[in-house]
Amino acid sequence: MWAGVNAEAGDDNNKVEKGFPADAELNLPNIGPLPYQIVLFREECDPRHFPHGVFFTVNGQVHGQLAPNFVSTSLRFDYLSQHLLVSIDCTAMNDQVREDFFMASRDRLRRNEAYDEIQQHLKEDLRSHPGLRAHNALRKQQDIEKALADDKQTVDFFQDLIRKDPALSNLLGAGARLVTTTGPTDNPTFDGRKFPTFFRLIKEPKEGLIKNCPLNKTVRVEFETDAENNYFERADSRGEITFDPPNLCVSSSLWNGKYSTRFQLPWDANIDDVLGVTVTISDVERESKGGPFISTFTLKGSPETETVPTPGGRSSNGSRSTTNGKTTAPALALPKIREVRKDEWNKPILKFNEFSAIKITHDDDEGYIFHLNVDNAYLLTELTRARDEEKPLIKFWFIWGLALCALGMLQDEKRRSKEHEASNGSESQTEDTDFEDLDRVGRYCTGLARVIVPIVRQLYRGPQLAVAAAS
Repeated sequence: MWAGVNAEAGDDNNKVEKGFPADAELNLPNIGPLPYQIVLFREECDPRHFPHGVFFTVNGQVHGQLAPNFVSTSLRFDYLSQHLLVSIDCTAMNDQVREDFFMASRDRLRRNEAYDEIQQHLKEDLRSHPGLRAHNALRKQQDIEKALADDKQTVDFFQDLIRKDPALSNLLGAGARLVTTTGPTDNPTFDGRKFPTFFRLIKEPKEGLIKNCPLNKTVRVEFETDAENNYFERADSRGEITFDPPNLCVSSSLWNGKYSTRFQLPWDANIDDVLGVTVTISDVERESKGGPFISTFTLKGSPETETVPTPGGRSSNGSRSTTNGKTTAPALALPKIREVRKDEWNKPILKFNEFSAIKITHDDDEGYIFHLNVDNAYLLTELTRARDEEKPLIKFWFIWGLALCALGMLQDEKRRSKEHEASNGSESQTEDTDFEDLDRVGRYCTGLARVIVPIVRQLYRGPQLAVAAAS
């Protein structure tokens, strides 16, 4: 698929971010090899002129795709959703699986076990892809730095509100301090070699690498190299890699000097079984200079594990948890507010009009960024009616009223999702385990934008009128 896009665009590499296209592969038991290409177009490229999304092809022809919101919702790459193209080649897929996977119309996919398995592995690999993560973080940071509200007076105001109102503290996440900005994001460059001078396990112990692998899971094994990203897939003098035993590597990708793989044990393995794995890498230059690169490691069977939702790490409210479930050193982050003017409405990530109110995108650590349309028709109407000294207050009501309403809706989505999972278990999960629909919350807030300022105004005046009436 990328070949067709590339032919149409010509040889202008300025349309694609440095390091892309990047190649990767899934090789799932009973499904077969699924090589795929990852293409990330530059932000200035008009997404109307290039395909974006996750597509499945057979012999170069598109036969289906994942949901359009897969990149933003499942991968949480909001800033790449209009510029990321993933093309998965299903030509070598098991014949019977392929027949069941694609519908007879050859333009849609059939939801079955193969679909769920492929989607889950794609989600894990793409979501952890260092290049995609870095570019999403960089684009987000550049966007936020342009218009992130960083008003000390606002911070002080919310800090005072939090001390006085526990409900607001719970909404934002338990904590004692406000964080309003993030540090700069660095995206280092990498200049790979056509023919690598090394290809080896990362930090291999002197006694050899032993990876404990649960019988029902995969284990990650990483290599380091100076090979360019398309080393294994380029047309000219590509590198060759073999695994012994074969068919145990279920996914692999090469990006900026790191070759990431995931291995699983054979289906009939038992606990404490030990299996040696040999990885051999060669190319035309290695054949004439010293032979291939060879790495060996050992897989050891360990008991099956169950996936337990968020047992530790960072909890949904932004506080840091220990492995025993107790929280420690919590921090409270002020919702990131980005004011959007009319000249930005047509940005692919926004797609605003005069009635649009808010666009919510993901932030790091389970947080959100709220893009508020300050040229909203309802806000402008209120501002034209207000006295000059009232206008800053009305804008404050509009922005923070909508942002906190949206945050409340998102927290309720989390609560309902947890209740649903607790009552139905993992078997009730269908396309994805992600619960939130950020676009739906945004549509609800568009309705609220009509009335948020009049409501706050009347509530603000209420106590004053009550005091006047009592006196």
